[in-house]
Amino acid sequence: MISFSSGNIQSTRRSGYVRTHELPQLGASDNRQPVKQQQVQNTKPEVKEVYSKPISSPSLNYFVSNIGYKSSQEQKKEHSPLQSDGSIKLKIGYLNDLHGQYMKLEKIADALRDCDIRFSGGDNMIGDDRNQKVNECICKYMDAEDIEASALGNHDVDMSQKNFEELTKNLNMKYLASNFRQDSASKENVQVEKGAYIHDKLVDSYIGDYKGVKYGVIGIAPCDMRVRMTHPDFYDDFEVDDLPETIKGIQKEADDLKEQGIDKIFLLSHVGHLSDRVIAENTSGIDVIIGGHSHTYVDGIRPGENLFLSKTREPVLITNAEKDGNYYGKSELVFDKDGVIINATNTLYDTSKRHKNLIYKKLFDDIIGTPEKLGVIKSVIPAPKQRLSEESAHANFVAEAIRNELNVDIGIVNAGNIRNSFETGAIDTSDVKAISPFGDGMVICPINEKDLVDGIKAGCKSVTDKNGKPGLIYAAGLKYSVKKDTGELLSMTYTDRAGNETPVDVNNPDPNKVYRVAADDFILSGGDGIPSLNHLDEAEQKFDFSEDKLISDYIKHLNKPVEINQTGIINIVD
Repeated sequence: MISFSSGNIQSTRRSGYVRTHELPQLGASDNRQPVKQQQVQNTKPEVKEVYSKPISSPSLNYFVSNIGYKSSQEQKKEHSPLQSDGSIKLKIGYLNDLHGQYMKLEKIADALRDCDIRFSGGDNMIGDDRNQKVNECICKYMDAEDIEASALGNHDVDMSQKNFEELTKNLNMKYLASNFRQDSASKENVQVEKGAYIHDKLVDSYIGDYKGVKYGVIGIAPCDMRVRMTHPDFYDDFEVDDLPETIKGIQKEADDLKEQGIDKIFLLSHVGHLSDRVIAENTSGIDVIIGGHSHTYVDGIRPGENLFLSKTREPVLITNAEKDGNYYGKSELVFDKDGVIINATNTLYDTSKRHKNLIYKKLFDDIIGTPEKLGVIKSVIPAPKQRLSEESAHANFVAEAIRNELNVDIGIVNAGNIRNSFETGAIDTSDVKAISPFGDGMVICPINEKDLVDGIKAGCKSVTDKNGKPGLIYAAGLKYSVKKDTGELLSMTYTDRAGNETPVDVNNPDPNKVYRVAADDFILSGGDGIPSLNHLDEAEQKFDFSEDKLISDYIKHLNKPVEINQTGIINIVD
């Protein structure tokens, strides 16, 4: 393992225990909002465009066993954050919403090593206990690259409490969640299956020290965590504060840090960009919010979008590096003697422009296993920009794989399950895992036509939702049309496995007509807020594998170069 640790963390703080109450709800997270680059001067920033430079080939850090060989970057003379004019300069590296995409980390690799401090906005891990090895890869990387701390994201607790406890047992990176509460009774007697008392694994805030410069870090979990978890039944004994209470808690932590002489404070947040903006304007003492949850693309600095003034009229910078390891970010900050940001830059870098670090690939292959070669992707229609609310040939292919491999009437996958896209060239099992990474178990169950149509209708509302929620439902065997401006389901047909097409009356679907449907246990337990598809209790058969296995098997069984080009299954019409 790489030996690379700053040891910045000096002291941590964790609040007491409380019993849970009904979880308060919070509005949904928001869409991608590109912003431009600029500098910040005092409390009235002057716009100055500074464009990102192309990244050069990485200087890789090769390692064997416990011996680390420093890259040329690390061998350079270390700079002091204290400048000659008394100001403090810090370079911050950040990630967010990796969602278990360890294959992207093979490319990001050591890209953040030139930063003084490294953080994550949460959702590093993904999937339940079946994704144990994937999450081990994520934890290995976080410590190897000295990611100091992370907000607790909803996907960080997809797995059971017991599994989370095991995964983080030896993790140096701190998970922060000052607004997360677990019933104290669970400390002595766990209250859920595979339960554990994880409250003490989390930190409210801490004080760090980089070369004599002290700084504070606070962290928060998503206020809508329960509705965004894939297995909320694993966490019946917790609550997360709503946004107003979360803001009060942040202010208390910031005030406590200020009383200890800390005037540079970072908030690691997994509540979404719109809520981060609310936090920035309704607190004091926070300098930078390392964001996540909303998958917002924030490159550069623009007042009113990711630069705000706090209650005390001091600048607050918000970052967000989209999702799935597609980007990573760096922010250079200059603080005056009072800890106020007087100059800043913020840049996102495209992971796809980097080459794979073969040493990380070897490290991850040793954990996951060597990927199996499956075949060749001959051609691909590009994935849509709005993956939740626009038809995707990639998702259509996944649904078709489910239908064919499980030999059912209809194969379903929700748009939110698709986290990457097919690329031309050779494809192996690690590529497929990146496309559908969750690891939820597959299920075959009977669903009547009315519930099926109601589920499709719920997904159709995504085309009018600003966040694309809950996401379209891809159903191989069904073809349907949606009105773009209203999200109304206009028409639908069903094609059986012999190729016979029959219309479905979407206004009066038959509750007595039943289809054999295959989908994962997340969507069939009412996941994504679609209760009409909650038929898990009626399961005909459950499997201990997920979509990725079915995709892999389908590609092998096709036994020819694959074209990802099937569209016109979901027609979004004006």
